[in-house]
Amino acid sequence: MLIKLLKDHGFIILLICIYGAGLFLQSIDKQKQIVAIETQKNAEITRLKLEHQQQILMLQRQAEVYQQQQQLLIDKVSEMQQAAQQQEKAINEALESNKNWSDERVPGDVSRLLNNRNKTN
Repeated sequence: MLIKLLKDHGFIILLICIYGAGLFLQSIDKQKQIVAIETQKNAEITRLKLEHQQQILMLQRQAEVYQQQQQLLIDKVSEMQQAAQQQEKAINEALESNKNWSDERVPGDVSRLLNNRNKTN
């Protein structure tokens, strides 16, 4: 019976087998395309992650530099405030020791301190 079926419908069975093989090959090609697209997407994601990490590192370095510069400025301002306080103290002491100079020329130590103060500002 099988032999008779093969003799009578052999051509149709052959066409069905060829069609099935074609479908199988198409599914393999589709799978290869899907794998290629996924590989490309994964490579792009990896590249973007690497760029993102590099940007984070760059921003961290910039933040460190900013903090160092900020600390230098804070130190400089503190130093200048201390110098100003010392100058103010020295001027007050000079004025205190020369209370009666209003009718005379400005005493040398007061003049020197005032001139130094103008130069630093």
